[in-house]
Amino acid sequence: MENEAGGKSFDCVKMTREIRDKIYEETKHMSRSEVIEWYNAVTLEDPFFARLPEAKIVKPTKRRSTV
Repeated sequence: MENEAGGKSFDCVKMTREIRDKIYEETKHMSRSEVIEWYNAVTLEDPFFARLPEAKIVKPTKRRSTV
């Protein structure tokens, strides 16, 4: 999207990177189960997900061995 001066008024890539970096900073020192708890709490508070009746809580599962 460009404004009258020819510059971008909205940069989707920049916004996506800012969101990704914010989430990383909030979760970088959390364990896997803490990240899942954080995700569930954020999802329940988010107005977008609140409108989805099929939105479900993520439950921790056992990790599969890669060996």
